[in-house]
Amino acid sequence: MKLCIYLLIALFGVFELVYGILGAAIYGIGGVIPESGLPVVVPLTVGTVLTLFGLFMLINTIRLSSMSRKVTEVASAYGEITIDEIARQTGMTIPNTRSSLQRAIADGQLRGRIEGDTFIREKDQPKEVVKIEREVMVTRKAPEKCHTCGAALNPQEIEWVGPDQVKCPHCGAIMSVATERI
Repeated sequence: MKLCIYLLIALFGVFELVYGILGAAIYGIGGVIPESGLPVVVPLTVGTVLTLFGLFMLINTIRLSSMSRKVTEVASAYGEITIDEIARQTGMTIPNTRSSLQRAIADGQLRGRIEGDTFIREKDQPKEVVKIEREVMVTRKAPEKCHTCGAALNPQEIEWVGPDQVKCPHCGAIMSVATERI
């Protein structure tokens, strides 16, 4: 938003400057522009001041934004780092480094806190593992005859000894049950 405002100020200043230059070319530097009644020096002065101010603020805002981004990058690369060290690596002053860190924390660009002269980054929380289970309908089918003694097995007489095993009522052999999807 600031960039837009400073750009508009600079553009308005350029417009005024061009208006003043055209007025000076037509009416002379000491002349008066008849449509507005202004001396030619006024739009030249206003245009120069607004153009220089707008450009200065535009460049300064871009520079500070770039330096703040560097502060964020340096701070996020360490678990714990002093503000002095961040300032040294980024070329910023210590007060500007501190305010950039505070702004980055407030804006959510950095997760951490400042304790004294040290920035301490919050450790990343492990991602929550979501286990997706799917329900599958199955049926269990007991064998029709015993694998050991060969006796025919009646489903009402079989003894279940586990979710997938049955016991032969004749010889006591344990057999696996077939599982089929429904």
